[in-house]
Amino acid sequence: MIALLLLSANAYNKGPFPDSSWNMELLATWTDGDTATKFDVAAYQNYIYLAHNRKGVTILVMWDSAGKTVVKQVGRIDSGGIRSFVDIRDSLLYCGYNDLLKIYSLSDPANPVFLGMDSTDNYWVPWRTQFHGDYFFVGGVTVYIYNISDPTNPYLTSIVTPSEWADCGSFALQDTPYCKYPALFVGYTVPWGPDSGSWIASYNIADPENPVWVSSRYLGFYGYYTDVEPIAAYLNYLYVFVWDEVFLFDISDPGHLIYLGSSSSPVYFDALVREDASKMYLADWHWAEVRDLTDPLDIRLLGWYKADSITFRAVAWQGGRTIMLAGTWPPYIPWDGLYILHYTGDTLEPLPAMPWPHEPRGFSAIIVDGYLRLRIPRKDHVSLRVFDPSGRLVEDVFSGYLGPGVYEFDLGIRDNPAGIYLVQVIWDGEKTTLKAFVKGGD
Repeated sequence: MIALLLLSANAYNKGPFPDSSWNMELLATWTDGDTATKFDVAAYQNYIYLAHNRKGVTILVMWDSAGKTVVKQVGRIDSGGIRSFVDIRDSLLYCGYNDLLKIYSLSDPANPVFLGMDSTDNYWVPWRTQFHGDYFFVGGVTVYIYNISDPTNPYLTSIVTPSEWADCGSFALQDTPYCKYPALFVGYTVPWGPDSGSWIASYNIADPENPVWVSSRYLGFYGYYTDVEPIAAYLNYLYVFVWDEVFLFDISDPGHLIYLGSSSSPVYFDALVREDASKMYLADWHWAEVRDLTDPLDIRLLGWYKADSITFRAVAWQGGRTIMLAGTWPPYIPWDGLYILHYTGDTLEPLPAMPWPHEPRGFSAIIVDGYLRLRIPRKDHVSLRVFDPSGRLVEDVFSGYLGPGVYEFDLGIRDNPAGIYLVQVIWDGEKTTLKAFVKGGD
């Protein structure tokens, strides 16, 4: 069976574009000239809170009394570690590093007042932070869940680890009327063994103190230490970025994710979704962009900003249309820094008609949930067969000529006995062999 992907193949294609920006203007930059490599950023009223791995959280004021954008440092919170994080909700600031969480009151944003803390006695490297009711989620492939109902006495309630070999990942939460129940989605890579590859694990967090695993989805093998990040949830959709691919799932039932399609994508470091504005803001190596989520199946580009010497690491929002990006520059002499961008596009106007031609960058073959997705750059003969580990032919899936494009094949093995199958693809005389992991029929 051959079917075109449902997600527009050009939805994430960035260009090339002739200019360094479109619908985004640079308002200000800031740096203290110190070296750092890991960042997080949050905003509250007229203040920006920048966390990095050496100095904790730097407090910056954004505007002067005349309303001009003049970023300057006004304070600092001592919470620096190997990978600091910062987040804000309801006039409270949450920050920390490794195994430490601190909570501060922002009644005076320039002078946060310490309320309480907790130490988990675990070594972990946070990447994403999210809130869910009285709970604070922080981590990466391992997610730590804190009860924050009493800000003066936060405490760790549970830890979610999808695999003892999990590495290189992130997570997202979703709790909307569009989902069957509140859910946590953890992306991760298993570098070695029969389960090697990139995965998504889903958990029921109706009771955050007792998360319940409900499903796992295999995305494919992209490399031994390939990041599965970021992950962004919007309504009943989940966007999963893996290397140069982005996967789209329907998460109405978190226990049975429905694969809707995928497309080519650059590597993103962080993603912020604004549901009230139907926008997605993305931070990349040297690229920041705004996407429209009005049609979740084809998220159109609304604006971008390009800076060749910057490595953007994190994105935050400061009301109106102002976006903060923490980053390093130049790439080989990292400095603790901040870029403040302003999205100038009018969301009430029709989207500009922009040509985004999708030209396959080369041959690629990826297996997702019993389907093989092929990207073919030019017309040639394709042969596709499935074998068991002993070399016995299991399925003769396809043999014939295909033109340039992206194709999807049902391998016909989802209900086969559990185990590893070998998928052989021959295109242009070149043989490629992939592993397909089958858990067995229901």
